[in-house]
Amino acid sequence: MTVWDRFQKNISTVGEYFSVPPEDIVSAIKAYEPTLKRSQVIEKSGHTIVMDCYNANPTSMKLSLADFFSATQRKEGIIIVGDMLEVGEKESEEHKTILGYIATNIEQGDICIAVGKRFYQYKDFFPYSFFFTANEAHNFYQTLPLNGKYIFLKASRGTNIVTGK
Repeated sequence: MTVWDRFQKNISTVGEYFSVPPEDIVSAIKAYEPTLKRSQVIEKSGHTIVMDCYNANPTSMKLSLADFFSATQRKEGIIIVGDMLEVGEKESEEHKTILGYIATNIEQGDICIAVGKRFYQYKDFFPYSFFFTANEAHNFYQTLPLNGKYIFLKASRGTNIVTGK
């Protein structure tokens, strides 16, 4: 079950609880478009961006990556992960675990970019592009051919990964 499937199920349950007619629930779900960098899907210049950069923790990161890796329309991908700032005392271990999860699911032709000091500490252990700052990652990203790519972007808002600062 994808994050979107769980979202729809939760909305349906709440709607039923408040006696909202089923056709109104379906209409609301169809009309919903995520904003504010939360689970947004953006079609732009021949490529698709799946962006969730409001918050990130190990559970949300893994679920979002699982959705990305299982997408049926997925072509060659660019996976961009930024530091998870909502982790706590096991942050180092959790960042390494996410990189390992990517390693077991990444496909030939995919590119992985890891951004931030928490991911950067593993630059010698995984064959990805690591950047200490969002600005460095942004400069690298600008050199990539994006046409036809399926791009995944997930990070905590505090990484500034969307603005590239």
